[in-house]
Amino acid sequence: MHNNNGIDMEGNWFAKDSSAHVNINHKNNIKKFEKESIKMTKKATKTIKTIASVIMAMALLFTMAAPVAFAGNQPTSGYGSPSDPIQAAVTKKLVMPANTETPAVTFTFDFAAKALNDDTSSTAKAKLPAMGPMSITFAATDVGTTADGIKTVILESTNILAGKNFSDVGLYKYTVTENQSAPVNTSTTQYQLSKAEYEFIVVVEQDDTNKNFYVSNVHCIKIINDEQISTPGEGKGSPTISGKRTEDEKLVSLWSEMVFMNKLVKNNGGTDPNADSTLAVSKAVTGTFGSQTEKFKIEVSVGRPKVDVNPATYYHAYILNSDNSKVTSNDYGLPMSSATGTEGMIQFTPDAAATTIYLQSGQRLSFIDMPVGATFTVKEDGVANYTSTAVLTIGGNEVTGLHVNNTAANTTLTIPTVTSPLTMIYTGEGKKTNIAAITNRYADVSDTGIIVDNLPYITMIAMVLIALAAYVAFKSYKGAKSNIN
Repeated sequence: MHNNNGIDMEGNWFAKDSSAHVNINHKNNIKKFEKESIKMTKKATKTIKTIASVIMAMALLFTMAAPVAFAGNQPTSGYGSPSDPIQAAVTKKLVMPANTETPAVTFTFDFAAKALNDDTSSTAKAKLPAMGPMSITFAATDVGTTADGIKTVILESTNILAGKNFSDVGLYKYTVTENQSAPVNTSTTQYQLSKAEYEFIVVVEQDDTNKNFYVSNVHCIKIINDEQISTPGEGKGSPTISGKRTEDEKLVSLWSEMVFMNKLVKNNGGTDPNADSTLAVSKAVTGTFGSQTEKFKIEVSVGRPKVDVNPATYYHAYILNSDNSKVTSNDYGLPMSSATGTEGMIQFTPDAAATTIYLQSGQRLSFIDMPVGATFTVKEDGVANYTSTAVLTIGGNEVTGLHVNNTAANTTLTIPTVTSPLTMIYTGEGKKTNIAAITNRYADVSDTGIIVDNLPYITMIAMVLIALAAYVAFKSYKGAKSNIN
C-alpha cells in the first residue's frame, strides 16, 4: 500500500505512474550484492593464496627433510677413481662379558655370486670374479673397550677387492655370510655366531682414457640380521674399508658397515671345587679369643653376565674345609643335597634373592660353574666383639679400591660396600684367583675385663695423665718454695 506523497510504507520513493515505476530499493540491493560479491571474491582469493603458501611451505619442508628422513636407508659410499679405486672390508664385532680375556680365534666369511645387474642366471653369475673367503683373527692382545659390564673388540678384514679384475661395467652382487663351522663350542667356551646375511654390491665403471674397468662405488644391504631375523629394506650402508672412508661415512661408522657381531662367554670351571673354582668366599677368624668353630651367617647373591650364551638356570657351589674336603651338613646352608642330588652341592639362582650360608674359620664357599663376568654380592651380619675386613681378588689381581675394613665391632660387612653408586663386581677368568677373603677379629679381653686391643690407647692416656699430674705437682712445689723464701 502507498501514500500520496510517493513514499511507500517502508520509506522508499516511487513514481505514481506504474509504467515508470522505479524501485530504488531494488537498485540499492543490487549495489549491495555487488559489494558483497567483490568482498567475498577478495576474501576467497586471500584464502586461496594462504592455502597455496601453506602447501608450498610443506613441500619445501618435505624436500628439506626427506634427505634426513631417508638417509638411514640409503647406501652411502665414497667414490673411487681409476688411480684410486674403492676398497671394501668385512667388520667383526666380538662382544663378551667384562674381565674376559680375548681368545685366539679366527672367524671366516663366505662370498657367493648373486647377480650381474639384475640378471641372476648362471651365465651372468659366471662373470662375477670369485670373492673370499675372508678371515679375521683375534688375539689376547686385542683388548678392546669395556663399558657397563660388556667388553667389545672390533677388527676389520683386509681389502676384499684386492687383485679382483672385472670384465665389464655394471653392478656385481654377492651374498656374504659368516661360516658356521668354526669356532667350535666347548664345555667352557660358548660362541654365538652371527647369522647375518648381506648383499654386497660392487659398482664397476670404465676409465674414459685407457678403457680399464675399476671399482667406483660399493654398497651393502643387510638382508638378515645377526639373530637370523629378516630385515627387508633396512641396514643399507657403506662397506668401504676404514682407511678409505669419507668424512661423512666416518660420522656413521669408523669401520666398514658390513658388520657381523658374535657373542662369547667363558666358564673355565669344572667339577672339582678346589681345582676348578670360579669364585670363592673364604672365612678366617683371628684374635686370642676368636672362635674357630663359630658359624658366621653370610648371604650370597649372584647375577648373570651382561653378555650370555645359553644362560644357566643355576650356579653351583660347595663349602670346603681347610683340608679341601666337602661339607655335607645342612647346618652350613640350604639346600645342599636334596635339591641338586649331589652331596654337598649348593644351588644358587642367578638374578634372584640371596642364598644364606654359614662359614666357620678355615672354610670357604667355592663355585664351580660361574661364567666370567657374572656378578656377585656378599653380606655378613655384624657379630658382637668381632671386627671384619675383606680383601677382594678378581682375575688374580687384588682390587684394593673395593677392600672393606670395619674397625668397629658388630658391624655389617657388605661386598661391594654400600656406597653410591653401587659398584658392580664382575668375576674374572676361572683359572685365575677370584675370591672375597673375609677375616673376623675378636677384640681380646683380659682377666681384668679390659679389652686388650684397647690397652695401647689406655696406656697412652695414662701416661699423659701421669705427666700432667707430675707437671702440676712440680709447679705447686715451686710455688710453695717461693712463698717460704
